[in-house]
Amino acid sequence: MKIAKEVYRYIEYELAHYEDYKRELGLERERILESSPVRMSETPPIKQKSDSTGSKVIKLMESTAVLSLERRIKAVEKTLARLTETHRTLFDSVYIKGRSDYDKICFELSISRETFSRYKKSIIYGFGVELGIIVLDAAI
Repeated sequence: MKIAKEVYRYIEYELAHYEDYKRELGLERERILESSPVRMSETPPIKQKSDSTGSKVIKLMESTAVLSLERRIKAVEKTLARLTETHRTLFDSVYIKGRSDYDKICFELSISRETFSRYKKSIIYGFGVELGIIVLDAAI
């Protein structure tokens, strides 16, 4: 299946920022958990629990930033879990470490440039499907 260039680039962007998303998620959760509790003298707004732990849990569950980051992170992890160790090493080299010396990576992994491209595309395709960006053709 051919992936549009814009979609391919977007998916690569998402993969390249995987570690940033994990870091952001931790910071966002920490920010919510460390936020000031509702003072007992104040009347809590409607839909908000007066108990600070409960309100923080609700904030974590309803935060669009947290939900969005979790969705991306889980999509990457599910994709990598389905692939081989060589795929995961390639992912780490290209998207986590940001290496662009593809020929050297091919040498280290003992794969051809064609196999490298095929593996990279399978990572991109798998993530795109997992995230819902690429829809599988059900007509078989």
